[in-house]
Amino acid sequence: MKNIILGFLLLAQITVWFVIDPPWGQRKARTDIVDQKKLEAVATDQVGRIRIQPPGLESLTLEKSKDRWTIREAQGFPATESTVAALLLEMDLLAKSGFRSPKSAMHDTYEVSAAKGTRLTLETADAKLIGKYIIGKRDIQGLQGTFIRLDGDDDVYVTPAKKLASLLTVDPKRWYDPAMMDVDYRQQARLSELSSNCYRLEIESNAPDPKNPELKVRKRFVYEKVAATEPGGEAQWRVVEPSDQKELKLNGLLVKGLASAVLSTRAVNLIGATTQPEYGLDDPDEIRLRVRARFKDDNEETVRTLEIGNEIPPIQAGRPSRFRYAKSSYPGDQLKQRFVFAISNVTPRYYERGPAVLEQKADPKKKKAASAPK
Repeated sequence: MKNIILGFLLLAQITVWFVIDPPWGQRKARTDIVDQKKLEAVATDQVGRIRIQPPGLESLTLEKSKDRWTIREAQGFPATESTVAALLLEMDLLAKSGFRSPKSAMHDTYEVSAAKGTRLTLETADAKLIGKYIIGKRDIQGLQGTFIRLDGDDDVYVTPAKKLASLLTVDPKRWYDPAMMDVDYRQQARLSELSSNCYRLEIESNAPDPKNPELKVRKRFVYEKVAATEPGGEAQWRVVEPSDQKELKLNGLLVKGLASAVLSTRAVNLIGATTQPEYGLDDPDEIRLRVRARFKDDNEETVRTLEIGNEIPPIQAGRPSRFRYAKSSYPGDQLKQRFVFAISNVTPRYYERGPAVLEQKADPKKKKAASAPK
C-alpha cells in the first residue's frame, strides 16, 4: 500500500512538471535561439586589405590602392583582379551561413581551431577592421559549404561558400598573372592577330664566344615585313641586318613565331621591383639579349621589348644556372613593367639563331622537278 501511495505521488510530480515546463517547450526555445544565430553580412565593397594566415605558414596580404589590388609579399606586384573578386564573392555568402555548434571541443573536428584553421582578416584601406574569421574544412553534409567561426567566438557556422578554403592560399604565384606583356597568352585569337601585325623585329645579342667565354660576340639581326610585289600576293619578310644575308627569303611562319614568343613572355618567378647591378640589365652594352618587336595595331604603331640579363645564381652551388634576369616593356601598365623577373636560361638561344634558320626552304618536289632533265 505504501509503495502504491509513493507511486501516485511521483506520477503527480511528473504531471505537474510536464504542465509547467514541458520538454518540448525547451527544445523549441533552444531551436529558436539556434535559428537566431547568424553571421553578419560582410561589406565587401568596403574591403581594402585582406590578410590570410594559415597555421604554421607565413601570411599573405592583398592591398587595394587606386582601385587596383596588389600583393605585399610580391613587393606590390599587381594581383589578378578576378581571383580577388572570387574570394570576396565567397565572403558575400556569410549572411546565408547556418549555425552548427557552440562547443569549442568541436573546433579541431571542424578545423576552425587556432592550430588548424586559416585566419582571414578583412580591413578597409585605412586599416579599420571589418571582420576576423577562422576558416575550416569543407562540410560534407548539410549545406556542403565551409566551416567558419568569428575569431574569439566559440560558435561554429557553415557558410555555403564552397570554394572559400581553396582560395585561401599564401603562395603569391596563385594571386598574380605571370604574363609579362599586355597580351593574355590564353587569348589565342588575339595573340595570333597581333603576331600577324608585327612588321619589324630587332634582335641584339651579346653572347660569350664559344672558344673563349671571356670574350663577347655581338650580333644584330633585323627582320622587316615588306608589302607584296604582286596584286593579291602575301607580304614577305626580308633580312635588313646583317647586310650579307639580305638575299635570303624568310619563312613567314617562323618569323611570326618570334613575334608570338615575345608577346607570350611569362615570368617563372618575380625578382623585385628595382634592378640591381648584378642583374646585367642597366648597361645597354652589357645586356645579354634585347628583342624589340614593332606592331601595327588598329592603325597605331606600338613597340614591345624583352631584355634578358645575367644568369641567376643557382640555389645549390655547383649546379648550372637555369634562369636569367629579365625585364619587359609594352604599351600601358607602368606598374607591372617596373618588375624584374626570372626567365628560362635557354630563351636567348631561341631568338639569336639567325636568318639562316628562318630561311624559307625550297619545296623538295618543286626542286626535284626543276632539276629533272627536259
